[in-house]
Amino acid sequence: MRRIFSLIALILGISAISLLHAQNATTLRFTGLGNDGVYVQLNRVEVKNLTRGWEETLVYPDTILMLGGVGIEDHVSVSRFALSQNTPNPFRGSSDFSLQLPENEKVNVTVYDLNGKRITDITQDLPAGIHVFRVILNTPQTYLVTASTERHSATIKIINQGSEAANRLVYLGMSSGLIQYELGGAKDAVTDHEFEQGDLMCYVGKYLANDVEYTSDTILQPQYGSQDFQLVFHCVPLNFSMFNATTCDVFTWNGQTYTQSGTYTQTFQGANGCDSIVTLNLTVGQPVTSTISDTACGSYVWTGQTYTQSGTYTQTFQAANGCDSVVTLNLTVSQPSLPVLSEVQVYGINAHTANVMASALSDSCSPVLSQGFCWSTQPNPVVSGLHTDCPVEMTTFFSGLSGLEANQTYYVRAYATNAVGIAYSSSATFTTDSYLSFTLLVDTPCTSASTVSPPSADVLDYCAEMDSVRLSIGNYQYGNIQWQYSEDMFTWTDIPGANDTVYLLQPSDECFIRARMQYPNCPPDSSQVSHIRLSPSAYAGPDRVLNEGYVTHLFGNKVDNAYCVWQVIEGDSAELDDPTDRNTAFSGPDTLYRLTWTVDNACGVSTDTVEIRYVHTVMY
Repeated sequence: MRRIFSLIALILGISAISLLHAQNATTLRFTGLGNDGVYVQLNRVEVKNLTRGWEETLVYPDTILMLGGVGIEDHVSVSRFALSQNTPNPFRGSSDFSLQLPENEKVNVTVYDLNGKRITDITQDLPAGIHVFRVILNTPQTYLVTASTERHSATIKIINQGSEAANRLVYLGMSSGLIQYELGGAKDAVTDHEFEQGDLMCYVGKYLANDVEYTSDTILQPQYGSQDFQLVFHCVPLNFSMFNATTCDVFTWNGQTYTQSGTYTQTFQGANGCDSIVTLNLTVGQPVTSTISDTACGSYVWTGQTYTQSGTYTQTFQAANGCDSVVTLNLTVSQPSLPVLSEVQVYGINAHTANVMASALSDSCSPVLSQGFCWSTQPNPVVSGLHTDCPVEMTTFFSGLSGLEANQTYYVRAYATNAVGIAYSSSATFTTDSYLSFTLLVDTPCTSASTVSPPSADVLDYCAEMDSVRLSIGNYQYGNIQWQYSEDMFTWTDIPGANDTVYLLQPSDECFIRARMQYPNCPPDSSQVSHIRLSPSAYAGPDRVLNEGYVTHLFGNKVDNAYCVWQVIEGDSAELDDPTDRNTAFSGPDTLYRLTWTVDNACGVSTDTVEIRYVHTVMY
């Protein structure tokens, strides 16, 4: 399509003395033309009046100059909506363009790339007149600029060959038609020169291409009336073109090889002997290689292909730069399986308790859902019987087994479940003690005189739930041993014949036990103290029948170091002098009362019940 770039309309208002004469204007229009008949965009026109000795330079776009005998008009009216071509074009990063509005309107100016993507825009309410905008772009390519109002729309094509900061549109202000806009900015240029028909005028056009300015033929003539001029340029570039290319490794253009990305220009000779300048925006990409590692359960899908075996796989893709992208996949494919359990370790065996430990391992496909231990007096215990649950966050897990019978053989297995099912370890066996067993630690033998720490600092409380308690000495190396007992930890009595590292105690009441050590050439030393408590056993006394109104005393048994209390559980208006007194006075108006005597100490709670009946005695 023929592209006609019209620079400017030069309106010379020829005025004499009268206003009527001033209104008869002479219009001059300039068009740039190459010697091959192709229109070119004028950058500026130099106008000289040789008769009166003045000159004026008109700069694209659409600058209107009015002259007359009374000077320049202050305003130029705009009769049509028009979007002027930007200048310069092509440009490097920024360029200016103007918009003519015939009336006050809200205007939106938007910059798009050739794919229709919005790059930047600006919206303003503007008055009628000529308005100047600056476009700033950071990517070299071709763009479309569209200005639109409610009733009008116009689009121009612009070519950016440079890079500025962020993409944006800037409103520079309003032109009255008397302001000259040069490349890179605007400045005021008000002319006030006289003109008369027949003045000898000189016109020279300037054309800017690829940062080179070309000059047209000079037109020299007396000027009578309006006229259209074609300013002819000899030997200007036939064509300024630009293309983008993307390649891998090497690009050859017109016999020249390029290996680096960049912007390159070559000049060719046209049919008229003039230059034709072509700009190449070249992107040279390199093959891309990458490696990824991944794991999967059962199967793995990669770019539509399914892999079921572990291995190293390679695929080639096309990268964004058009070059090959070689991706290597290191794949580990796991199949779901049952957890693997270690052997159970049993430790801390006592008469009624024991401790167990095991480990469970599961693959990433089937994490452990539950784990713990199960035990029984029969081989191969299962989780449906006696069992404990342990946190699944721990690979090695522990548990205590309680409620065991003394002197009994048990079988214990660890278990773990996942999505595949349940797995058991092999069975471990252990036999509980026939008595409670505790270890008391002693200090290592002294090497010089030492003082003995107060034994109260190392008191260990134990509840004797069985008839016998086995006490042993830890850390023993040598020295004479004497086991001792005490009721108050102040007065200690030797236990006859108790001189071994192990002592089997058959407690009949609460007491304190320790081992006394005598080392050669050292003062005596003592082990930790074991405070043997007995499990409570409450006794509320015999049931009884009493005459009504009789005040009786209750007979709760005495238990040291325990909290004891009476409680009425049946009968109204009972009177207890002191519920914590085991022999407190009791009476009441009802015929039947039931009371509990509760004994509570560190080893447990025991309760017994007594029944008291009141009867009416008839006297004859």
